Amino acid sequence: MNKEQRRKLSQEYKRKDLEKFLESDNSVLVKYAKVKLGLNSKPLTSTDTLNIPDEQLIEALNYKIEEAAEKTYRGNPKLHRSSENVLKNFPGSYQLVHYTRQFEMLTDLGDGVKFFENTPKEEIEIIAESYVLIGFESFSNLIREVAKNNQNLELVEKEYAVLKTAIDKSRIEFIRKNASQFEIK
Repeated sequence: MNKEQRRKLSQEYKRKDLEKFLESDNSVLVKYAKVKLGLNSKPLTSTDTLNIPDEQLIEALNYKIEEAAEKTYRGNPKLHRSSENVLKNFPGSYQLVHYTRQFEMLTDLGDGVKFFENTPKEEIEIIAESYVLIGFESFSNLIREVAKNNQNLELVEKEYAVLKTAIDKSRIEFIRKNASQFEIK
């Protein structure tokens, strides 16, 4: 079996595994499989963004952002190398949602230290800038300082725990005020 045949066989196995996820009762697995299989959902309009309940807004936006990244990647995989690379070229509004969500998920799990150890400085800067956009400049400065010195990493987790509710509220307000920036086909 040559290299190309092995690659195609591997892709076929991955596709079959993803198709199994489509039958799952777990909505996260179903959404993940749909994104990876390229099964696109309906476009997200500014009206949708205004009407989605607060508690579902970030998840809905992030799902569409990941779907768009996967679609772009599939359009030219050699250029982008991964859907994660595509995200770095997306508008700042998309990056705000995606990267702060990733950061906050890890921080909520107590893995903030791992985040700083494993995340490229470029992405940390995107996150820091995102917090400035939603009005948390002091938190942004703390993230930058901790990333720069690679010390007191747990300080970010503690500060996030204090600010979490205010950050969520501010981010949702920012998204709703700028709903047209979050239209995703």
